Amino acid sequence: MVPGESPLDRLTKAVLKLDDDMARLSDGAKARAGELIRRADSLALELENDIKILLKELTEELERTVKEKTEELRKRYALEKDERLRDVRVNAELHMEEAVKTILNEITKLLAEV
Repeated sequence: MVPGESPLDRLTKAVLKLDDDMARLSDGAKARAGELIRRADSLALELENDIKILLKELTEELERTVKEKTEELRKRYALEKDERLRDVRVNAELHMEEAVKTILNEITKLLAEV
């Protein structure tokens, strides 16, 4: 305290010092906020890149799985188709033999009548 300084002078100095301190604190807070924002942006970018990589890996894995399952289904369908075709051929041959026998019997009956 300076001798002979009035209370108003002391109050003015105190207010000016408070104002300077507040300005310094405000500048520091703004700088810190800027740092935090830059860090948050950096973390968000890293997270975005990690998510893109993960999505790419998941997509590739799903595509492989779909391709494998599709191939399995094609093979199973081909086997079932072959089995059914064999069954149809066997049945056709059986019915063909029956049809030939029936025709021969009818021809034999007709020839017997003549």
